[in-house]
Amino acid sequence: MFTLCMTISTLAIHVFIVLYHRQVVIMKREKDQDSLDAHTDKKADEYLNYEVIVSVLTKGRSRNLTTYKDIHSKHSTYKHGVMDSNGSYVRDYVSWTYGEMDLMKLPQIKFDPKFKNPCWHDKKKLVCLPYMFIIGVKKCGTSDLFFRTAMHPDFAHPGFKEAQWFARRRFTKDKSMADFSAYISMFDKAANKVYKGAELMPHESFTNQRTITGEASPSNLHLNSHWQTLPGNENADEPRYVILDYIHHILPAAKIIITFRDPIDRLYSDYFHEFGTLQNRNDVGPAHFHEVVTEGIDLYRKCFEHRTVRSCAYDHSLYDTTK
Repeated sequence: MFTLCMTISTLAIHVFIVLYHRQVVIMKREKDQDSLDAHTDKKADEYLNYEVIVSVLTKGRSRNLTTYKDIHSKHSTYKHGVMDSNGSYVRDYVSWTYGEMDLMKLPQIKFDPKFKNPCWHDKKKLVCLPYMFIIGVKKCGTSDLFFRTAMHPDFAHPGFKEAQWFARRRFTKDKSMADFSAYISMFDKAANKVYKGAELMPHESFTNQRTITGEASPSNLHLNSHWQTLPGNENADEPRYVILDYIHHILPAAKIIITFRDPIDRLYSDYFHEFGTLQNRNDVGPAHFHEVVTEGIDLYRKCFEHRTVRSCAYDHSLYDTTK
């Protein structure tokens, strides 16, 4: 299933190119589907404006590192700074360790079978991870689907729609977010609801085969910005491991939900969100959309001439240019 998800995401580029040249794209500017969706995306923008790079200081200058071998030979703990959309190095350094980032080495969690949701007891406290993930595609109704799902009486709302941990939050300058325990703690509120909904069984045992929790971070599908800096992907032209591999390793029975939409409609919506809502440009419209998309298609076509589709799809410099 995870291989299928990756295949769909890489082939989407080809589908878009075909559809784009077959249709005349004249659309009206559409507004965000609801205020909650706009609020969620605006909050996530604090991560969109900056990209984390792994680096060390060499004679007072930042030096980008692309492989674990390079990193390990220079530092037992290494530092990451933040680069803005113009390539300028900004903000300060923080450190994190190799072990904190190697999710594929996390031991398998033994979940309590008395709970439908993946939960277990840690020092007599019930802790839980998501039962289901809505992973995109962005601008395909993920917010609407999540908030409708959250209305179900057996859904334990974690207090947010998007955790954004796998793709963004663990790479920020807040070092406390780097460890996987930070992701677990994000679902403490949901775990408490799962526990409160449990029924007392014989021998003072509690069970809850109804209540589940989940999250909806589209970035879990489309944003793998840091794959080259993560263990297992060293010296690779395309990633061996991406976020879906990490989720599958930690939660092999997780339910993955992907929503789709007409690719041109979706791209136009994303275009207005990026250039209109986030950048607040005054030239957004069909003409500028055509210009941006045409340049993006040319960039990917040139990439496909020399590299595999998958390596181009996971090239974050191309993603930044064409998103």
